[in-house]
Parts: sequence; C-alpha cells; structure tokens
Amino acid sequence: MKSEVTAFQLGPDFIIVQFKGMVKHKYTEDSAGDTHVDNMKLLAVHQKGLGTYINLHHPIFECKA
Repeated sequence: MKSEVTAFQLGPDFIIVQFKGMVKHKYTEDSAGDTHVDNMKLLAVHQKGLGTYINLHHPIFECKA
C-alpha cells in the first residue's frame, strides 16, 4: 500500500502528515518515539521518502488530525 504524502506540519515534538484524500495523522514523540519523529521530520524537510518511511516502519500515530 502506497502512502502518498501531500503536506506536513512540524512542531517541537510532533509531525502532522497529510496523505492523499486529506487524511492527516499526528505522530508524536510519545506515540511513535523520538527517533521516528526525528527521521520523519528530516525526510519531510528534504521532501524525499517520507511516505516510504511510514510504509516500512509503521510508526504509531497519536490521532487523526
């Protein structure tokens, strides 16, 4: 299953990822772990591989935003 990322929002300890179809997931250091959140932020800023990372690692999201 492909997760197409269309937008994102960064916070001090979270990232909100918007997928195709307007679905948004909020990943926090508490839900996904600081390593996953840091990796996802880096990929988002470089606009490369965020959807693939999420598909491979299945980080737990805190809520639908």
